Parts: sequence; structure tokens; C-alpha cells
Amino acid sequence: MKVTGSHQEILEIFIKKRSGKNPTPEMVSPGGERPLVFGIQSLFYTKKANYLSCLEMTLRVPTYVWNHHQYLFKGTLIYAFLRQTMSHFTFRNFPRDLYGMFTYIHEEPRISLSEIARRMQIDKRTASAWWKIAVENGIIVPPVLRRKSFLNFREYVYFLKVKDPAKLFEKLKESTEIIYYMVQTGFSNFGITSKNPIDPPDDVVLSGERSDYCLSIPPNCSFEKSLEVIQEKLTVLKDVELKPSPLVYHDSFYEPWDEKDEILYWEYYYNMRKPLSSVMRENQIYSDKIMNWIRRRNEFGQILMFYFPEGERTYLPSIYVLKTDYDSVVIDLFSQLPVSSAFYRVGGCLVMTLYVPFRLIVRSSVRNVLSRLQEEALVEEYDNTIVEYHYRP
Repeated sequence: MKVTGSHQEILEIFIKKRSGKNPTPEMVSPGGERPLVFGIQSLFYTKKANYLSCLEMTLRVPTYVWNHHQYLFKGTLIYAFLRQTMSHFTFRNFPRDLYGMFTYIHEEPRISLSEIARRMQIDKRTASAWWKIAVENGIIVPPVLRRKSFLNFREYVYFLKVKDPAKLFEKLKESTEIIYYMVQTGFSNFGITSKNPIDPPDDVVLSGERSDYCLSIPPNCSFEKSLEVIQEKLTVLKDVELKPSPLVYHDSFYEPWDEKDEILYWEYYYNMRKPLSSVMRENQIYSDKIMNWIRRRNEFGQILMFYFPEGERTYLPSIYVLKTDYDSVVIDLFSQLPVSSAFYRVGGCLVMTLYVPFRLIVRSSVRNVLSRLQEEALVEEYDNTIVEYHYRP
């Protein structure tokens, strides 16, 4: 159904279809109009997103139509209006400030949606709808907790060349030691992260203990603008000084750490926003213990929160391994990208995971930046692999 024509033409069509009679001039004349205001607030479900729309229409309705067909008229006009206008609501152009929401949660991972709504000066229901849109479409990945590289928290990373990556992928689902693994294409075709050292199958390309993470806070801009900023930074590479790497290892044990601490870690491993009540109920741990644990989380852990402006599925994750002593330079350059980038060290190399769109100009720019770093002797060599699919038990 599509609403076309003038106000009077629409009314004539409506009256004719409703009564079976040709409308008289008196039926659609402006005289005797009365205002009809619709306030509509509802959720619309599409394949791409859930849109919260607050629509308000003010129509001038002739008295004849109001007196004889007011209920059907309201229903028909609302239906027609939504059918026509919803075709213009798209995933890209629907007004929202998901980046603003990302910044608030990044600063305070357990902030309530009510508080976000207050700070952003929006309705709580709107904040809830935006959060639903962001999470379901992979625009914001809820904050996760990862431990720092203390001696009693070390994780072990392996990049492998195996004969049958698909078969190994299925086999590892039975393992309790493996916390993450992925099938890749590139210098490595399989990656593993484990709690303890393992005897990996086939050929090991690179392996070692993982350092602390560094996760970029992406600027709110286009890829084209970010590349301009990177190019400006490349012009002053000759003045770069060697600085200590932010990707550190902690050569001590974190203590105290008991059984309940371990339980809480795995409770918040996937989602730092998990409700306190459910953690208490499922594990029989007092609220004081949980709240104290949450308050000191930065002593032993890191909060990682990813932002993907167009949704995670629109980017291809690529892992780059670099031999360099200039970690800070590399991190600064690729942190200008408008999507989250992750950095850590393994086996004496800098490892970075970039999420790059499929556009040629952007993908080639990453190579050009790395090539320039090689020319300036800031990167000795590098290689990369593309993540095809992954699994985290």
C-alpha cells in the first residue's frame, strides 16, 4: 500500500472504498475539519536491526470521515504511513549515537542504560533500543575481561601450519585447555590460545607467552579521514624516538587469588556487564566479595571493548606479525583507524589484529603503511594471515 496524491484525493479514495459511494464535495471539504493527532511509539523488526521510532502525525480530518469511520480511518492511515515511511528507514541512515554510547561504556563498563540515557539526554527506552541495535548487529561488542600477563595468569599462543585445519578445528572442541582457536589463511593456517603450554600438532610458525593487550579507542571518523591522519604521521617518522613498549609482561605472581576469584573471572570473561544478581545466585558468592573483586579488576585484568561502525561482519579480520622494536609507533599509527585494533606480543614479535573493510583503497593502505615503516627501518619484516572462522569455548 502506498499513499500518493493530495490530502483530498486520498480522502476521496478512502471514502469510496469504505462506503462504496462516490464522495460528495461536502464529505471532503475543508469546512468542519477536526484535528487528529497520532502518537506512535513502537519497535520495528527488520532483518538488519530493531528500530525504535517515535512518530507523531497531525492530520486534518473532515467531520464526515471522523463521525462515520474514525477507527478504521486511524488504523488505515497509520498502516499506510508506516508502509510508506518504513521503506526509507535503513541500517545506515537511522539517527542514533552508538559511538557516544560506546564511549560511555568504555569509560565505565558497568554503567547502567538509565545513566547513559541521562547523560545523553535521551529516553531510557531509546537507550535500550540503541544498545539492542548495537549488540545484535555487532557494532559494539560488550566489554570482556582478560587477565594481565602475571606469572600465574599466562596464556600461550601458537601460530601453526597444519595439514588439515578443518579436522583439527573439530577435534579441539573436546579440549578443556584450549580457550581460543581459529582457522586462517596466510603464513599460518591455524591459531591456538591455551591456558597452559601444549604440544602443538605439525609445524609451529610462531609461539610464545602473550603479553598484556593494547586495544585502540577508535576515532569517530571515516576510513578516508583516518588514512589522511596516518599519512600526516608518516611524514615525521625520521624524528621518531625509541620508547618502551606498552605491551608488557609482569614478572611476578598476582596474589591473593583464590577459588572464588577464579570463578568470578570466568563469569565476567565474556561479558563485564553481567548482572550482579545472576552471578550471586549461580555461584553462591556474597555481593561484597563480588563488588570488591570488580573494584580491583584493573589490578589484575584489562577490559576489552570493540567498536565496529558498520557492524563486525563488514570487516575482514587480519592478523599481522611484525619484527620491530618500535611498538609505540606502530600502535599509534594503526590506532587512527575508525575501528578497534588489538595489539600484543608473542615470541619476540608484535602481533596486531586489524579489522579492515573490503574496499581496495583501505586494504592497500595498510600494506603501504607497513612498507613505509620498513623503508624507515622501523619494522624489520612482517607477514599476515586472515582469520576465516574461530571458536571460543
